[in-house]
Amino acid sequence: MYSVTLRTAISRFRLSAHHLAIETGRHTKPLTPADKRFCLVCHDGCVQDEMHHLLMCQPLESYRKPLLECASKVIPKFNVLSACDKFIEIMKSDNSDLLTQLGIFFIQADKDSLTSHSRISS
Repeated sequence: MYSVTLRTAISRFRLSAHHLAIETGRHTKPLTPADKRFCLVCHDGCVQDEMHHLLMCQPLESYRKPLLECASKVIPKFNVLSACDKFIEIMKSDNSDLLTQLGIFFIQADKDSLTSHSRISS
């Protein structure tokens, strides 16, 4: 069974209790429009929402690789699914190996994201 730390990381993501721009932009004064809440990790002009973070943000690729390898083993036809369907299948999974990899991804990516954000804020 995966640890409390991993479960907490997954729960925070599922509850939108994270530091992605799609959420932090809700609390800026003035409010940052949703389509202007850009990723502070890859700077490619994409909105930093949950799907971008989990599946698309290029600097997080090395953290994502074990997660996607595990997903391709436990989710039928995972590699032919659309990004949206991949996101849904990963997030609704109850497979303990996949959830462990998901939690590890969130912890690693969160450290990287916070580091990137602090470099920009400074």
